[in-house]
Amino acid sequence: MGYFPWSKGLSIGIVAFWITMMGLLVEKAYFHPADEYLEPEVLGSEDRIPLGERWMGIYFRGAKIGYAHEIIQEQEHGYSIQEKISMKLMVLGHSQQVDMMTECMADRKFNLRSFHFDLSTGSTQMKIDGQVVGKKIALKVHSGGRVTERAVSCEHIPFLANNLRPFLIQRGLEPDSRYRLSIFDPSTMSLNNVNVTVMGKEKITLGGNDLWANRLKLSYRGMGVNIWLNDEGSVLKEESPMGLVLVREEKQVAQGQGFGEEIDIVQAVAARSNIPIKNPRGVSFLRVKLKRIPLMKFQMNAGRQKLTGKTLQVVREEWPNPPSLPLPASGKEVKEFLRPSTLIQSDHPLIRQKAKEIVGTKEGTVEAIRVMSEWVYRHIEKKPTLSLPSALEVLESGVGDCNEHAIFLVALLRSLGIPSRPCVGVLYFRDGFYYHAWVEVWIGRWVAVDPTLNQLPADATHIKFVHGDIENWVDLVKIIGNLEVEVLEYR
Repeated sequence: MGYFPWSKGLSIGIVAFWITMMGLLVEKAYFHPADEYLEPEVLGSEDRIPLGERWMGIYFRGAKIGYAHEIIQEQEHGYSIQEKISMKLMVLGHSQQVDMMTECMADRKFNLRSFHFDLSTGSTQMKIDGQVVGKKIALKVHSGGRVTERAVSCEHIPFLANNLRPFLIQRGLEPDSRYRLSIFDPSTMSLNNVNVTVMGKEKITLGGNDLWANRLKLSYRGMGVNIWLNDEGSVLKEESPMGLVLVREEKQVAQGQGFGEEIDIVQAVAARSNIPIKNPRGVSFLRVKLKRIPLMKFQMNAGRQKLTGKTLQVVREEWPNPPSLPLPASGKEVKEFLRPSTLIQSDHPLIRQKAKEIVGTKEGTVEAIRVMSEWVYRHIEKKPTLSLPSALEVLESGVGDCNEHAIFLVALLRSLGIPSRPCVGVLYFRDGFYYHAWVEVWIGRWVAVDPTLNQLPADATHIKFVHGDIENWVDLVKIIGNLEVEVLEYR
């Protein structure tokens, strides 16, 4: 499978979502809904907007991993706001360069008009163009050498992370002010609410100097960020509980060479196990206690998993022998998991053609699942891919980590009418539980399948937290770097 052993491709997928959350920098914090739902039309004065450029260093657990560069320019009919992020990440002993750029155009009142998002990781590149048309965001996703179009409905005028801060600055920084806004995240192509609280002034240390700054707290999907701004509205520092910190720096300092080699990202956020698990791929029963994380928001108690308090029991399912359900499947309970999505392009002719080519004359769901999972395992090169997973991109490149394996298999299965859904969670590997992605398939009940390991069904050390399409995956950020697993029993 190329120079990169399969074992090193297991747990890297979720890092892509950790990276894309950088643009918003979220923390674990819950806020009551704000009393006032704001849209850009309510803005007043424009004289507080900090035009020009700013540089910031990006740090993970005290080690520098990159820099961010923001430019706000005044245009004839509004503003152009561009943010570039460049990082060098150590991933299981391999250095990975990641570059992300988001540019948005907004009018004088910071109504979002259009944006461009670009994520490049060297081997892969994804571009997303967005245009606000009435109460919809028209998207064009450039992936795998092809363009997929999609429209997202929006009840309120949304923000990007780019134009959110200038909006808040222009709105004012009166202590105890609380706002509620709608924000669009290009990395997951999802629309969500953000709650903002102005906490007031406090002293921070920056470059060895003590400064008074205005602190804001933002909450997004149960997560959030602390932002410190000076009186002119320029960001001095941003912080999240994942260990990410952005600090205002001079250009020469921000771009300084030699960063990104100190901490292995995947190793740093893995959940250590209290005891080693021998032959983890053969485990059919697992009982663990999950510590230091909130469990009520996750999809933990269904199918092969049973949650009691903080104790979770996982039992590997039995894999049936043919005959099985006919193709295509139908029913209200599975309708959602047959649809194509922006990155799971199961309705694309090339995906359909490849699925039919792989299955050939095989009949029934069980045999089709087996053949396609094995094909993905054998033909997709196991390689770290710090990008958003796209089925068409995987078909084009033939490479990817667990993310790409899962998304590609789901697209193939759905194209033939087999209900399937990506899953994200943790998997025991080497010395602990690492973040990982796999698939659940519907054969009259949900069964876990891992195309990265060629497991039908997947072993019981796969602990699922979330299933569904990509916009749900970012919920896993709530536990990254915090989870502790105490193994109570396995066999």
